[in-house]
Amino acid sequence: LIEFAFAFTSILVANFIFLRGYDWWVDFRTSLRRAKLAHSASGKRLEELIDEIESSLVVLK
Repeated sequence: LIEFAFAFTSILVANFIFLRGYDWWVDFRTSLRRAKLAHSASGKRLEELIDEIESSLVVLK
């Protein structure tokens, strides 16, 4: 029973470490993609389009 509890706890800790690392990696990659978009011509165009429709969206509130 003690071996099972130790193995189970070890698996839980390993899963937690893996998921935390995966989450941090995904967040890092997403932030890189956002930064790349923000500094591109497409990103500037996206900001312009959002500014254009922003006043129209206020009516929907």
